[in-house]
Amino acid sequence: MKWFTGGIPQAIKVAKDRGTLFVVYIYGSDEMSLEMNQSWENDEVTVALSDVVAIRIDGSTEDSKHFSQIYPIVVIPATYCIGENGVPLEVIGGALKPEELITRIKKVQEMHAAQKLSLSGGATNSSSTRQVTSANQDTVQGESPGPSAMQEEQGAAGDPSTSAPLEEKQARAKELIERKRIEKEQQEFEKAREEEIKRRKLGQDLLKLKSTQQEIQMKELKDQMKKEKDDEKKARERVKQQIAKDREDRAKKFDAEKQEREKQLEDKKKEKLLQQQAEAAAEEARKSETARIQVRLPDGSSLTHTFPSTDTFRCLYSLVAEVSPYTHTFPSTDTFRCLYSLVAEVSPYTHIPVH
Repeated sequence: MKWFTGGIPQAIKVAKDRGTLFVVYIYGSDEMSLEMNQSWENDEVTVALSDVVAIRIDGSTEDSKHFSQIYPIVVIPATYCIGENGVPLEVIGGALKPEELITRIKKVQEMHAAQKLSLSGGATNSSSTRQVTSANQDTVQGESPGPSAMQEEQGAAGDPSTSAPLEEKQARAKELIERKRIEKEQQEFEKAREEEIKRRKLGQDLLKLKSTQQEIQMKELKDQMKKEKDDEKKARERVKQQIAKDREDRAKKFDAEKQEREKQLEDKKKEKLLQQQAEAAAEEARKSETARIQVRLPDGSSLTHTFPSTDTFRCLYSLVAEVSPYTHTFPSTDTFRCLYSLVAEVSPYTHIPVH
């Protein structure tokens, strides 16, 4: 859109000089203003509304405050279509699509053209009334009326004669003036009635825009509250899930540590048992490697000696032969039972413990 770069007074003067519609667009920084800005900058809108004098004002500036002192700003964004007499022909609130914006502005341009035609007709009627009044005054003063006044009188009387008495001419002039006055009053009444209708319509539109804006704000507030409630609910669910997961992880960790401790205890028990078994086996092996033999001699004395498990009876025999004449040779396959039998034959009080 080709915006007017000067101030509002200059824009009004240019619009009046050109006889075109004057448009004031108030915008803000919200989403609806951004959407409306895109519609105004559309190429089709620029071409279709090239004959409109348009100016845009930021809603946060001093110009907007000054404008609001004359035209109340109920909603932003808002487009004010101002006519010839300074009264808004229409106020467009909110955002519109480019096609809708073109349609609305075109309708307002038609209203503006009709307003211009009405104002021009009223000016013509006022001029005619002033002419008739001047003619009547000339007649009363005894001067000859002008040609236009004579023609109006002839048209009103329907008589082509110009020799009518002075009183009749005055009566006809008064009648014509009264008729013009009544017509002017009627036109002024109609104009005032139309302006009142437009003012009421504007007030209704502003109230409707305000109500719509409040509904939109309430809807946005409800949506925001619902969104916050949903977010809070989701946050609680996430916290609950995290707590449950932490508990589950702690339980798994505790079970794993418990199993690890039990396994360590079991391993220690097994290791201790194996150690005990190894010690027992070593003790058994150690015990099986030696044999402690005690021999009681005929004179009552005894002889005790420890032999390796690999020694034969020959070693025992050699040991006994050294201290006692009572010796005997046994085969290497004989057991200690044979020795016991031999000794028992010599002395009944003989005991040979075998270890």
